[in-house]
Amino acid sequence: MERWFKKGTLKRSSQEPEYFAVNSSHIDNHSNNENDTNEITPKKKCRKYDESYISLGFMNNNDNPQCVICSKVLPNSSMAPAKMRRHLESVHDELKEKNVEFFIRKRDELLKSINCMVQTTKTVNEKTTEASYLVSYQIAQRGEAYTIAESLIKPCAMEMVKCMLDEKSAKEISKIQLSNDTVANRINDLAADIQNELIFRLKSCKFALKMDEYPQLSQKAVLALLPFATTYMCETGFSTYVSTKTKYRNRLDAEPNMLLKLSSIKPNIKNICNNKKQFHASY
Repeated sequence: MERWFKKGTLKRSSQEPEYFAVNSSHIDNHSNNENDTNEITPKKKCRKYDESYISLGFMNNNDNPQCVICSKVLPNSSMAPAKMRRHLESVHDELKEKNVEFFIRKRDELLKSINCMVQTTKTVNEKTTEASYLVSYQIAQRGEAYTIAESLIKPCAMEMVKCMLDEKSAKEISKIQLSNDTVANRINDLAADIQNELIFRLKSCKFALKMDEYPQLSQKAVLALLPFATTYMCETGFSTYVSTKTKYRNRLDAEPNMLLKLSSIKPNIKNICNNKKQFHASY
């Protein structure tokens, strides 16, 4: 029996690991290729509009078909003659025998109405913005509180328009933004416009400015005696004064209001509205 057995230690062939190494690398490369293939997604097909589709009652709206009869916009996947014909026959069956000139006329009417609607919306926003500036200018000239615009002026204007005209016109008045912050922003814009106009006028003319030194100004200061009944009232009074100098200083800035009230230069509200990037009641 011993002759059937080989003596000595068994040695593993050195070629075996190479074989498995090659196979494992091949498997890894194959799996990576599969992952790359799975990651590549096909691009979505975008159908293009053809001028012949107008005979089916559809025009182009940002690569989407839009019906010129009911103004319904279908998805891009419906940009096919069969699907557009199905819409025409199912929704507008009485118009399926109309000629191309009929649908061209309907398309022109739809485009005209869309442009008119956009222009009307822009005009309304421009008017509401200009009205907001006009009211803010009157408030600054009379030195009234900003809150009077929304609490008194706007309700009274709506009631007067409703009484003299109709309720629909009163709703248009309600679109004018006259909140406290809006009026403050409007007044700052008007004051900046007057300041720019004043600087422009000063640059175009010659003038001389003379300043005299007054070193004895400190001696002219008047001392004020403030009587306080108690120490608590004294501390409360000075703490209020400190908060006024720091926390509420920005709110007490009356420079724009004084500039609008005292200056003889009128702000160019039309120019301010035209320089705005967008016309919206809240801007």
